[in-house]
Amino acid sequence: MRSHFILTAGAAPFASSTVDAVSPCCTTLANLSGFRQKVFFPESEIYNERLESIFSQSARQAPWCVLLPESSQDASEIMKTVSKLKCPFGIRSGGHGMHRLSNSVEGGITIDFTRMNTTKYDKKEGIVSIGPGMRSGHIYDEIMDDGIVVTAGRVAPVGAAGFITGGGISYHWPSHGWGCDNVVNYEMILANGTIVNANEHQNRDLWFAQRGSSGNFGLITRYDMRAIPYANPKVPLIWAGAIEYDWSAKGEFVNRWVAFTKRHALDMNSSSMFQFQYDTTSDKWQLATILSNTANIANATTLQPIISMDKQLGNGLRSDTMGNFTREFFADVNDKYHIWLTSTYTVDPEFILYTQDQHQLLVQQLRAALPNGTQFTSLTTHHAMTPTVVSHSKGNNVLGLERRVANNTVGHMFLIWVQLKTAQDEAIALPIVQAWHKRLGGEGTKRKINWNWEYLNYAHGLQDPIRTYGKENIRKLRKASKKHDPEGIFQTLRGSGFKIPIN
Repeated sequence: MRSHFILTAGAAPFASSTVDAVSPCCTTLANLSGFRQKVFFPESEIYNERLESIFSQSARQAPWCVLLPESSQDASEIMKTVSKLKCPFGIRSGGHGMHRLSNSVEGGITIDFTRMNTTKYDKKEGIVSIGPGMRSGHIYDEIMDDGIVVTAGRVAPVGAAGFITGGGISYHWPSHGWGCDNVVNYEMILANGTIVNANEHQNRDLWFAQRGSSGNFGLITRYDMRAIPYANPKVPLIWAGAIEYDWSAKGEFVNRWVAFTKRHALDMNSSSMFQFQYDTTSDKWQLATILSNTANIANATTLQPIISMDKQLGNGLRSDTMGNFTREFFADVNDKYHIWLTSTYTVDPEFILYTQDQHQLLVQQLRAALPNGTQFTSLTTHHAMTPTVVSHSKGNNVLGLERRVANNTVGHMFLIWVQLKTAQDEAIALPIVQAWHKRLGGEGTKRKINWNWEYLNYAHGLQDPIRTYGKENIRKLRKASKKHDPEGIFQTLRGSGFKIPIN
């Protein structure tokens, strides 16, 4: 079965920068020793290739120049120049952010880490060191023969850096927590060009602050992560796959899925997320789930109620490599514009079905508002935020979820995702989807199940996820920023990503 779960990377035509490409920032960097083949201007082949490889049309911004550092020292020289000349900049790893200013910028420079793409395993220490240009699928492939895995992404082209700094949901989410919870050390370049390490013993405040806050403190040039052994290191496989059900099964499925989420403590190797999807081409609604068991146990007992459901239209469950699964759950929709907005609620089967009833009304609204014959896809994804997931951080991240899972409360992480073919369609659809999502949150508040928490990696640029982390964590973020970036370079000159709230 080919999954309908889609994240992308690819190519499409990209306009050159409208700003004078001989900006002092770019020319100064190009004249640095050793930077001749690391700074690329509009109209050059590499400049266009890098911008075209950003897989969301919504996110493609044409900068003055693209910088391709190859080492921590390169990144240090870049930050020295950025700080001295006050150069606006964006940071890119895999380029998987969906919204405008999620990675590349206009009216500035884009620091693209694609050439810093090494993975090194220290068997003695049990640590995997990952460059910020690595993609999740390649990471799994490179360390598989060592019988280990790390908490990287579930889709092959997702870059490690953005994924980890924003939290990071991996296949090992139930058993090992967020991707950022498994980083034992960050090598970072501060705004003044200083190269530092941040871990439990050095710059601990920076290590804590960096776990879930995105690119607010420096350029991260290496992630040292805990290696996770496969259940059988000689057979480095997991059991996973997608099941698609007949649309009439959605009520029964949701009830069984909710029951599964509440048994989270019984099996921390198994997980299930699902989506409802509508596509104008087929004019049909679809229900599909991705199941996994990282211990490579087929048909695990806790998953049986979902696996045994009738009305299956396709079943791709099997044992396979992590890399192969990340490539399966990927489809090429790189020519699309994307809208996605996220929110989180206490898990409730009635509310989940309510979101789908409202989703069907949203599709009707979009069809009425968009030009006749416009093609689009609209889907919602649903993840379970369990106390076991949150417990793995031991309070050492800034996400602020501990109080929300008190009393064994399970959360329902929700995402609405609309894919469109033109910028004009996006401009029409965005306010409609935004208003719809706001009403959904209002209903969650009315039912007293709204967590008022946003997952940064799923948030739209119109959202403010860091503000949802709680006052105490925001205070710690501000304090770390003032200490390690006293001039506020990453708050004022960085154009990409989410910022620390100022009030």
